[in-house]
Amino acid sequence: SRMGSWPWPRAVQAELAAAVLERGAAQVVFNIVTSQPSRYGAADDQAFERRLAPWRQRVVLAASLTGSDQEGLAQRQLQRPLYGSFPRVGLTTLLQSPQGFTEAIPGRRWLAESLSDFPPPHPLPLALAALGRPAPERPLAINFAGPSGALPQVSAWQVLEQPAAFWRGRTVLIGVTAAELGDQQETPFGPQSGAEVQAAALASLALGTALRDPSEPLTGLLLLGWFVLQAAALCRGGNAAGSGAIGLGGAVAGLLLAGGS
Repeated sequence: SRMGSWPWPRAVQAELAAAVLERGAAQVVFNIVTSQPSRYGAADDQAFERRLAPWRQRVVLAASLTGSDQEGLAQRQLQRPLYGSFPRVGLTTLLQSPQGFTEAIPGRRWLAESLSDFPPPHPLPLALAALGRPAPERPLAINFAGPSGALPQVSAWQVLEQPAAFWRGRTVLIGVTAAELGDQQETPFGPQSGAEVQAAALASLALGTALRDPSEPLTGLLLLGWFVLQAAALCRGGNAAGSGAIGLGGAVAGLLLAGGS
């Protein structure tokens, strides 16, 4: 409520990202698609791009693949970020099971089939783009920490209260988490925000716990924690190093991973 209604100005989102980058975060990954001009005007878009310009190589922006069926004709649209000066872009689309559960990171075969109608370059899935890894041939199943709400939470306006050492070397994921703002997905543990699901996908890859076959049982725990989702800080040895992070007014979440992962 202190920051107004969602969506917040992109200048505010950029300030939050810049705050953790200035304090030593390895990178910031946005799970907020910015394919349309800001509702606050061109100056807001310019402020976003200008504020994060020093870290262009350390910011990952989001793209999305949307579809509709009109009169029996399937239509797809690849929504890319407005900001062409940021070279790192990741696709937020994840795969669902026949039961409708979000369960896997797309593999190379799915990407080739689904993005073939769009001009290159084609974005990799967001988690792969963040970690700088190529897409495997087959999908990778996501290991989830558990149901939504089990993770520690910190509000956005408390970002500056964290010591610089808290952010140093971390990957920070920013995305909408509040249920009333939409982007809720069904998982084996019940509904979760899209940001929490992306955090789980990123942690699965970083920890090496992603399953090669999504049909295998979802086993293992992810050490997550952050914001109103909030994602966990993972130490270099793979043990939990603490919890807490940015909370964007109940609307944004982050995943913190040890540097270099």
